[in-house]
Amino acid sequence: EGLRSAGFEVLTPAGTYFILTDIFECPNLSSRAAMAARTAGLWVFLGRGGLARADYGPAAYWLASYAYRWVTFGAILILAFDYDERAGLVVLAVTASMLIVRPLLATVAAVRVELTRPAESGVSGPLFHRPALAIVAIGAVLFVPVDYGLVVEGRAENPAMRNIYAETPGVVTAARPKAAAGDRDADGQEGGHVIMRVDNPELALREKVAAADLELAQLGLRQMLASDPERQGAQRERVAAARKALDEVRAEMARSVATLRAGETWHPDPKVQLDGAWTTPSQRRVLGIVLPNSEPVLKAEIEQDALDLAGGDIVGRRALVQVSGAPQRSINANVVSVLEVAQQTAADGQPPKRAFEITLKPVDAAVLPQSLRLEGKRFEARIDRPWSSLAARVWDWLGRLTQKRFASSSRN
Repeated sequence: EGLRSAGFEVLTPAGTYFILTDIFECPNLSSRAAMAARTAGLWVFLGRGGLARADYGPAAYWLASYAYRWVTFGAILILAFDYDERAGLVVLAVTASMLIVRPLLATVAAVRVELTRPAESGVSGPLFHRPALAIVAIGAVLFVPVDYGLVVEGRAENPAMRNIYAETPGVVTAARPKAAAGDRDADGQEGGHVIMRVDNPELALREKVAAADLELAQLGLRQMLASDPERQGAQRERVAAARKALDEVRAEMARSVATLRAGETWHPDPKVQLDGAWTTPSQRRVLGIVLPNSEPVLKAEIEQDALDLAGGDIVGRRALVQVSGAPQRSINANVVSVLEVAQQTAADGQPPKRAFEITLKPVDAAVLPQSLRLEGKRFEARIDRPWSSLAARVWDWLGRLTQKRFASSSRN
């Protein structure tokens, strides 16, 4: 009954056939129910009725059937996307199985028949038959890699407050391979590195707000030029201030650049040297890099014996910060402050363990590695090098096209 009311007529002269009589009007059903009914009818119609044949007959008859399927598929697909996107995906899956899988199986069967025939005179083997060469050529065009791509995946972390660190979603918005002479990976192989920019949502929002403020200020200036030229001086100052604020935000975004070698996972991993001894990995926990008042400051938490580190005794001393995975391996810094954050009870006869949060300020901010100048963000990335084929490109293009169509339909 659902098929009948959706516009399908059932005929049973020599089997079950569903024929589309009116695919554009469904007065008795909701759009999703109608789309489900159309999908079911289309499955049977393309699979068993109409011009479809199991043996595919002569070549002209087979081509006519194939073309008719594509025309019907296009009409139903357009109608489906106008009704409901998810129903359109169902129609897409159903018709794809009819339009691609069955002809492909029939073609494979025909090729198998051709390959089993004895070779003609003057031909050395079945590989030289035209159907086999066609299959090889199609496979080479579709699936042989034609591009050596680069994919960068990662996340960015930045502090929510001075001493409280929380993860925020970061997106790599730009990545391009750059060859560097003499740059070698862990295996000693020479290769390039990748320049990437981390797009922070907070900075992106600040840029939008600053751009909107500048646009409003410029609009006010244009209105004053026409109505009140005497007051345009103050408005010009507002425009200059808004442009300066926007430039500052964009400059901060431009500093979010990291250099990463191919195949290398990088993150700031400082070790601090106090009194000539490096803190071991078990003795320190890096909290992150913060920039209060636009000055680079490194904060780290270390655990030492109570007798080794006594609070303010090290304030003002020179410390050496070693960073792994960065071009500049060590940085001179001054201890700005020391804050005791925890104290652990030790075993009998042993002094208690005390944990301190130390703040170090580099002596010269210019010597900071570029990858450390991430304005409080820690970036971890993984680099893959997938092979890209024509089939993969077409599949990606269809995905982007579908996403755009879905977004447009959702807005409507």
